[in-house]
Amino acid sequence: PMTREEQEKARAAGMSVNYHGDPGCARNYSDLTLPSHRNTSFWIDRLPWNVTESEMFSAIRGCGRIDVLHINRGKAIDPSFNDGAAARLIFFTEQGAANCWARYGSEKNPGAFKVRGVAARVCRDRLKTPEHPDAGTPASRCIRMTGSKDEITAEAVIKWLRETIVFQLDEVVYHKTPDANMVSFTLRFARFSGQANLAYQALRRADHFRRLSSFQFWFDHDPCE
Repeated sequence: PMTREEQEKARAAGMSVNYHGDPGCARNYSDLTLPSHRNTSFWIDRLPWNVTESEMFSAIRGCGRIDVLHINRGKAIDPSFNDGAAARLIFFTEQGAANCWARYGSEKNPGAFKVRGVAARVCRDRLKTPEHPDAGTPASRCIRMTGSKDEITAEAVIKWLRETIVFQLDEVVYHKTPDANMVSFTLRFARFSGQANLAYQALRRADHFRRLSSFQFWFDHDPCE
């Protein structure tokens, strides 16, 4: 729960005190001067109370790179919530947001966004978020890694990251390699801001990984594009 100081800051910036995301992340606060059509943020409600990040990302394919997905899981975390869950979804670009709105926006296409066959409601978030400053770079919520099987495994990287930062994973995807002694995989995080970007920076700074001669990593394609 937010502290009283965080609640006051949230209200001043247009954030609901019921929002359970990271109050310290600048992308979680509203740009009050932003025109609505340039808002890259959505509020999706009427979701199953136990909806997962993977289910949400699977339903959003083909719109654009996702910056943030944060799920508020209703009464599972707050008895004052109504039944069901809601999610805040932020795209990297205005175009990605426009694609989402055209396809799933509840004003023109009510019921188009479905999870487990149940229609959810997709609205422009009143917390307005501009296009991400890194929209023109390869940055994404997905980090591809490759290295020798003797030096690296996805399990070892995830374990190390969990000891370093807090994050949620959408999924781990393994890729074929021409060399049987090498391994390649992608960690798909729930968000870029505050998760994948911190993981990338932590990997760059870590002496352990810098000493691995075969280890390489880079931002990978987001399948939601």
